[in-house]
Amino acid sequence: MPLPKAYYRYVQNRDEGRKKASPLARE
Repeated sequence: MPLPKAYYRYVQNRDEGRKKASPLARE
């Protein structure tokens, strides 16, 4: 069963936030 577009958008936003926070978290 395909996931709703809202879920994909949520995952995309979550990943974007993780990418932005990752450099700060590593340092």
